[in-house]
Amino acid sequence: MPDDSIIDQVVELQRERDRRRFSASAKDDTPWPELDLAIVEEDDKSAPPFDDSVLSRALLDWARRTAADCSAPVDYIVGNLIGCASAAIGNARRVSP
Repeated sequence: MPDDSIIDQVVELQRERDRRRFSASAKDDTPWPELDLAIVEEDDKSAPPFDDSVLSRALLDWARRTAADCSAPVDYIVGNLIGCASAAIGNARRVSP
């Protein structure tokens, strides 16, 4: 078991290091850069409309009913459907040109 005085010395050295580090950073008087508020402004770009022709009639009807039940656009339902299908397929199939 280490001596308590050694532990106290190590703790004091760490505190001194932290004090020096803080005092060095506190002396830096460079001003903060201007904030870029572009990320909080309204985005005028909207998503392209969903193309209904990519799904079969039965799947499209199911997606529309589910979207209505969830009060969400069909795009959200189809996006999750594609994600689930790709996870289920995994590496079992590969796309080729």
